[in-house]
Amino acid sequence: MVKLIARESVVKGTVPTTYTFPITYPSLSVSEKPYGGILRLQTNSTDQAVNAAVLKVCGVGLPRPGEFVQGSDCEIAWAGPKESLIFVSAANQDAITASLWAALQGAFATVTQVSDSRACLLVSAPAAWDFLAKGCAVDCDPQVFIPGSVITTRFANQPAMLIHERAGHYRIYVEASLIVSTVSWLSDAAKEFSAA
Repeated sequence: MVKLIARESVVKGTVPTTYTFPITYPSLSVSEKPYGGILRLQTNSTDQAVNAAVLKVCGVGLPRPGEFVQGSDCEIAWAGPKESLIFVSAANQDAITASLWAALQGAFATVTQVSDSRACLLVSAPAAWDFLAKGCAVDCDPQVFIPGSVITTRFANQPAMLIHERAGHYRIYVEASLIVSTVSWLSDAAKEFSAA
């Protein structure tokens, strides 16, 4: 029997080495977050039984619109009126999925693993929000897009989810199938920050 090994990187082995990636400049850092579990929860977020089930399993309740919340084992991002994304470690995704299904039994809810469909890019350093502003129409000023915020938008002309994880540290979730064009854009757009 062949043992399957989960991917650790979308970029490695997919993106041509001619692109500058990861990007490490004094004022800007862009890298790929290692593979992790992503669970898509579709439900009525105002249902108290659903919130209690999520809190029991994840240690943190469902976020309000535009919010990103962090617990010890799970992080949850609001993705729409009836949808949240739950981020967990790759090792725990099956167990947490099963626990959520059990806790949500009887509720109008569904949990789907979407881990392989997304790539996560980490953007940090002093110029992070200036860099993000180049790729989308969102006001990325940290006074507006504050830590703990999430928004779905288009970034580098691709559908994306932006998370302001903590001060000066951002995540960009993009479709894994679009990673080559995304990294191409990132590599080119970061050049102006190379001497800063």
